[in-house]
Amino acid sequence: MKITRINLYVVNVPERHWWWSDDTYGQPLHQRAEHGVAEIETDQGLIGLTQIERFTPWDVVHRELADWLGMDVLEINLPDRR
Repeated sequence: MKITRINLYVVNVPERHWWWSDDTYGQPLHQRAEHGVAEIETDQGLIGLTQIERFTPWDVVHRELADWLGMDVLEINLPDRR
């Protein structure tokens, strides 16, 4: 089962409301977080999702995930078999 397509999405997820400061000052930037989500499609029609760590630079994400294209899904993140 080979990976044929990878779609990347950015999801903006605000943290919970801080009643004691947000009402007065508004929600500060450090309380808003952009998270990455990768949608992985296979040649068998299976679609899966994986989270991209919050502070990973996007150029690193693109470079690393590009290497996944054509790989067998079951071989990614599995221990080296010797």
